Amino acid sequence: MPSEDIASATEDLDAHCIFLSIVYPSDNPKLNVQLKKLRELVGQHAFIIVSGKAAPGYKIVLNEIGAYIVDTPKQF
Repeated sequence: MPSEDIASATEDLDAHCIFLSIVYPSDNPKLNVQLKKLRELVGQHAFIIVSGKAAPGYKIVLNEIGAYIVDTPKQF
């Protein structure tokens, strides 16, 4: 789903937390761009929480945008 759509839904719902599950692929450079764009669109007021099998492949950009990476339900 494009970052613009996620940001729009976040605004429409007045949400303060976005949970993303990245399962495939683990090395798509376009997803790095979308993740950065999502942060720009929602600003710093929204928490971005990311999980999923492929999430570790995006660890650098996830750290850059201040996203929280969770590996287990207990961490969530």
